[in-house]
Amino acid sequence: MRQDTEGLLVRLESDKDGILSIDRYGFIQGINPVMAAMLGYGASELEDKPVRLLLPDMDEDLQGDEWRAFFDSRIERHHDHLLEFVSAEGSLIRLDVQMFTGDGLQGGMTLLCRDMTLHLGAQESVFRQREQLSAIYTHATDAILLVDRRGYIENSNPVASELLGLSHRRDGPFFIDDVLRIKNHHDAWVYPFSQALIQERPVVVTDDIQLVLPGRSAIPVSVTASPVRDRSNRITGCVIVLRTTSESRRVSTRLSWHESHDPLTQLANRRQIENEIFRAIDHAHIDDTTHIFLYIDLHNFSVINETCGHGAGDELLRQLGRMLQEEMVNQDVVARIGNDEFAILLWDRQPEAVMDEAERILQRITAFSIPWRNRRLKVGASIGVELINADSTSEIDVLLSAGAACAAAKAAGRNKINYPSPERDSPSRASLSQWTVRISEALDENRFVVYCQPIVPVKAQRDTQHYEVLVRMVDPAGNIISPGKFIPVAETSGLIDDIDRWVFERLFTTLEALPSEVRTGYSFSVNLSGGTISDEKFRDYVVNRFAGSSLEPGLIQFEITETAAVSHFESALAFINALKAYGCAFSLDDFGSGQSSFNYLKQLPVDYLKIDGSFVRRMEVGEVEYSMVSTINHLAHIMGLATIAECVENQSQMALLEEIGVDYVQGFLISTPVPLNTLF
Repeated sequence: MRQDTEGLLVRLESDKDGILSIDRYGFIQGINPVMAAMLGYGASELEDKPVRLLLPDMDEDLQGDEWRAFFDSRIERHHDHLLEFVSAEGSLIRLDVQMFTGDGLQGGMTLLCRDMTLHLGAQESVFRQREQLSAIYTHATDAILLVDRRGYIENSNPVASELLGLSHRRDGPFFIDDVLRIKNHHDAWVYPFSQALIQERPVVVTDDIQLVLPGRSAIPVSVTASPVRDRSNRITGCVIVLRTTSESRRVSTRLSWHESHDPLTQLANRRQIENEIFRAIDHAHIDDTTHIFLYIDLHNFSVINETCGHGAGDELLRQLGRMLQEEMVNQDVVARIGNDEFAILLWDRQPEAVMDEAERILQRITAFSIPWRNRRLKVGASIGVELINADSTSEIDVLLSAGAACAAAKAAGRNKINYPSPERDSPSRASLSQWTVRISEALDENRFVVYCQPIVPVKAQRDTQHYEVLVRMVDPAGNIISPGKFIPVAETSGLIDDIDRWVFERLFTTLEALPSEVRTGYSFSVNLSGGTISDEKFRDYVVNRFAGSSLEPGLIQFEITETAAVSHFESALAFINALKAYGCAFSLDDFGSGQSSFNYLKQLPVDYLKIDGSFVRRMEVGEVEYSMVSTINHLAHIMGLATIAECVENQSQMALLEEIGVDYVQGFLISTPVPLNTLF
């Protein structure tokens, strides 16, 4: 609360409070010894210095008395008046701040500050204990129920929810005796909750009792019911611990929960959200209701992992998941469906509410941050929106459509939302699930063909014939299907990883079957998706194939897109380093299309930069595109990398590329892709 100068005079001599006086222009006029000691400065070191030196969140460009608005906004926003200051050592210190203004300060301000480190340390200790208890509660193999004094279940851990069938019921709150039905060997009902409340002490029941579940066989159990008391020693409820005495049953219950939940965030996983979407579609068909599905892809998450470590990334995901869960009501579901992807199913909403709901979630995500080692970690998000109604056909369609919408939102820029529209929901889009089925069948039936397109030097001759490996799908009638029709669906559905593995294995076995003198003089570059390079099993599989083969080093190379390399940086680095040991070269594909930093490029030990074809196609008519190609080529050569220009289609482009000094070219001007088996 802002106070006048008279209130400050009473506390000027305090040995507990720091005092900082600021003039009307935002410069420090005075500081008492307590404040200087808190910040680690000598009292005279800060006089006549701008106050922004002490405040990491204050904009350096503030002019005149704009600095006052900084304090006004922080005090209004934070009811506890906590502000973060930077000490002389560079660490962050949180101080409780009161502002004093008045005529006597001539437009300036005096801050009275108290160090909250010890208080916050105690809070942090309590928080850690709560987190530890939460972890025990969540990961316990026993079923745990928290029951209020009236007998209604307030909370249940995952094992209890699964065992008692509460996970999918939405008709709560549940009365304990209605769901916890226990009989003894005399076939009489046992009520441990009531016994604990009446006897006012823990009740343990272990002798030959069984849990009776509707439509299922009775399960041998043991039960402990312990009263919970408040500070006045009054009983406020009860904790019930239920243990299945059959070990196999306990294991299966736990496994059932793990099959439907993400272990890091404790949210539903992809399998579970598919089940929830299926229920929502069924509900929409029966009651003609509408539900809203949001597919969320986080921005900046990979950068946090790389710069702050995976511990920071994991903590951000946990806290973000909890925040999103708190935004849900009734039957709404939050799920983690990928490394940095979430999904939200909002039950029973009006179609006209879709924009408000999506904007609300986006605003909550963009405003969200967590403290981490003197930093605050933030992420952005792209959101794809899909309506579930009586026209919805399948959960796969909903997921694919929302995923494609999310990709479109991401392509439009940061923190964008892609909404349903007649143009977006075209007949071709509605058949995404049909394409998914067709791709799966083609994989099962080996209906893919490896094609190759040559990559040739612009000037110098090269002894080795180098090709990029491409793939075509074949329909049941034997017709070739272009990659533009099935690759986007495969990327959205996750089938691209299976296609990558198929292509690599087919190329490897084909080359391995050839006599060494026939395959000598060739090299083939295989494309890998972000999901594939992140799969440690695939990396081990490739390494083992090379380790057990006599193929010549350099015969097989790999291409990874710039976007995939940055988004999965550590995985890409590990994959490249593992395969470099077997003589494999690497190309960074589509360079210039993403937003990677020079620092990332320096850390990736690649051999080639492939200049994105969108620049090459327009370099004849666009000065910007020409400059991009020239700049990328120059940057690559400084770093000792060779360059490859994609999508070269005419002699004008070829002449410009030769003028710039690009090393290799690829495109229809050189050759159309040809089947692999025609090369030998």
